[in-house]
Amino acid sequence: MTYRLPRLPMRGALASAALLIAGCAATPPPTPAAPSSPVPQRLAQVGYGQEAVFETCRTDACPQRTPKTLPILASPPARALAPPTPLQGSSASDRETSGHARAQAGRPQEEAALQQIDIQFAFASARLGPDAHQALRALAPRLAQARQVKVSGRTDSTGPTAVNERLAKARADAVLRELLVLAPGIAPVARVDAQGACCYAQANDSAAGRARNRRVEIRYRLDSDVPPEPRPIPSSLQPASDPPSKPAPIPDSTRP
Repeated sequence: MTYRLPRLPMRGALASAALLIAGCAATPPPTPAAPSSPVPQRLAQVGYGQEAVFETCRTDACPQRTPKTLPILASPPARALAPPTPLQGSSASDRETSGHARAQAGRPQEEAALQQIDIQFAFASARLGPDAHQALRALAPRLAQARQVKVSGRTDSTGPTAVNERLAKARADAVLRELLVLAPGIAPVARVDAQGACCYAQANDSAAGRARNRRVEIRYRLDSDVPPEPRPIPSSLQPASDPPSKPAPIPDSTRP
């Protein structure tokens, strides 16, 4: 037995084909994309020092050069300083006095001179004699203003060295004890130095030289603002006094 496919109507097939062809003809072909313009590139250094390399990069993506100059800032205009206002009630003399005081304050203080007086002793003795007491009483007011006092005991060259050392120390102690009675304020600034066979004032080859060496030296330094001790004027330099004038004679006309 033989089967046959049913035949489609010819008109329907032709209509379907016509519609398919018309749809394909209505769709426009895709427009090709316009070629893009090439991005400019250049060769630039990337990194610094030993790690620096050269690479090709786009202009906008390459490392940019850093400016080396700083912007100059305009300085503000200088303001005029007002003249100093004088103090109320001050005069020209006051200003000169204050200026002189500032100048004196800026100068270094001059060192006061070291002064010395000797106290003599008898042979092999550490006892103060009448002349020594009188000299120490006259010196005490000056030492009360001193900022440095040194009492040094001395002997001549006669006798053993050990004996002279003890004698020099005894003489210095005797002088210092008397000074502390007359001027107790010198205790913080006074010190004793005693050496026997040392520091001779004169040679020991004569009695006068040995007597000159049996002494105690008192060295002291005053403050710079203390005036020096006035020295008496020798009689040879003092002006001679005029002789007394005689009374004028009485004229004869006035006699009775």
